[in-house]
Amino acid sequence: MRAGRWVTVTAALALALAACGDGEPEEEPTPTPTPTPTATVGMEATAPVDGLEHVVLGATLTGEAEVPESGDPDGVGTAKVDTPGPGSICYNLSVENVDDPAAAHIHEGTEEEAGDIVVDFAPTFTAQDGEFTANGCVDVDQALVDEIFADPDAFYVNVHNEEYPGGAVRGQLEEQGPA
Repeated sequence: MRAGRWVTVTAALALALAACGDGEPEEEPTPTPTPTPTATVGMEATAPVDGLEHVVLGATLTGEAEVPESGDPDGVGTAKVDTPGPGSICYNLSVENVDDPAAAHIHEGTEEEAGDIVVDFAPTFTAQDGEFTANGCVDVDQALVDEIFADPDAFYVNVHNEEYPGGAVRGQLEEQGPA
């Protein structure tokens, strides 16, 4: 009778262990990390921007958008503006049909007004097949970065050259979407 009792206890223990797995303590599942927003310039991801809903700003640049006088009548281009982290703005500029671009800035102002320069990109343009490009990052006071990204249409980008010192091409900034 004792053997029968031992078989019953052993069977009960085996069922209990089977219900719990292999008898080893279960490991806690590894949590899936939450993606951190990143800033981009062009297609390259840069440093994380903690706690921000991150967006890229852009502008289509034309000579006719320049005010109070028109810029280069056939000049066109694009500007992308991003922030890789606190206190900086990065830019990616491309212009065509504009001779020797020499400067580029973010100005404060609506599309009907010429405003003050608030960010000097101090770009170095390179030429290839009639297109001039420049990209880089500059240090900017964080309060100004916040202001530009909170209300981008209150700011514009323009590119200057010797022939059009007031601006060869210009475009209002607008949100391009998440980075």
